[in-house]
Amino acid sequence: APRWLKMDSSVRVPCGHLAREASEDAGTSLISYAKKWDGMHKARSDREWHITWEILAPTLEPYLQAVPRLGCAAGASIDCVDVGCGVSDLGLELCRAHRLRTLWLLDASPVCISHLQTRHAAVKSPSIVAQVADCRSLPCQEHSVRILLDKGTLDAMESDADARAMLVDMARVLDPDGIMVSVSFPAVKRLAFLDATLPALGLMHHTFICPSRDMPAAVVFLSIIFRMPAASNSAGSMPAYSPDDRTQRMLRRASRGGSLYEDDDDFLPPDAWLAPS
Repeated sequence: APRWLKMDSSVRVPCGHLAREASEDAGTSLISYAKKWDGMHKARSDREWHITWEILAPTLEPYLQAVPRLGCAAGASIDCVDVGCGVSDLGLELCRAHRLRTLWLLDASPVCISHLQTRHAAVKSPSIVAQVADCRSLPCQEHSVRILLDKGTLDAMESDADARAMLVDMARVLDPDGIMVSVSFPAVKRLAFLDATLPALGLMHHTFICPSRDMPAAVVFLSIIFRMPAASNSAGSMPAYSPDDRTQRMLRRASRGGSLYEDDDDFLPPDAWLAPS
């Protein structure tokens, strides 16, 4: 029988084989990831994936408002780091919407980073650093980042051990009052993975189901991750978890049967996202 981990009072998801020993081999090398993604980025596509700022903003905004000192100069702090950024402009759009000062774009692919350095060379604000980096060993000081973005990077990890190592290092660099924003494919095992991994790091998550920009009928998980109240001065001021009706319905279904989808209505976007007739 599968083991169960509790996400909140209404949702339970199967952990299954995801609860592996912490000593599991770290897996794929940075060089291997770089070779894989260099090949994909040589086409220099500027297409967004998973989600756009316009879709993300309404759900994320209350959490951004709860992050203290956002956009204020404070020592070596960084406003936003996009971990495994690819060619996405999500971090740039977030920074511009909130007039943030600093944005770091980190990716394993030298081809991608070279493209971003050229593309953003004329950008004056925010101040942008584009750098080759391993998402499991970020070039940031401890507790120095207020917003960490992950748009599909956990999806791209080739083992659970690599995904855990990524979350561990993101937790290391996260400001005590900061947030992680993780967007992923809507796989039920992702919920189990977060529930299995985050508590040991002193973290918790609020997960929402949002429309995907990839296909009209698709959805993605948006997980907003922050420190548990005992480990943060501001966690108590984070918004209460208030998922919309579709999120509640689909996550409850996942707890019962291990699948998000049951009928055709689940594939329809909420009214706010329907194209005008």
